[in-house]
Amino acid sequence: MADRAVQAVAADNLTVVGATLAAPGPVRDGSVVQYAPALGWRDGDARAALVSLGLPVLARAGAPASPREDR
Repeated sequence: MADRAVQAVAADNLTVVGATLAAPGPVRDGSVVQYAPALGWRDGDARAALVSLGLPVLARAGAPASPREDR
């Protein structure tokens, strides 16, 4: 889903500099969405999906949490 968005903005000569995902379901280990039926996800690693785009990612579950940047 995110890769299509990056391609769409690139077609307009724009650059994506970051992305945000609010998980619509329970999250474990900071970024694994256990179940999100609206997205068809079960045990989907949201951080890995966004990191694969080459964008900076902050992954945190719940509040308060310490942000962790991955690349």
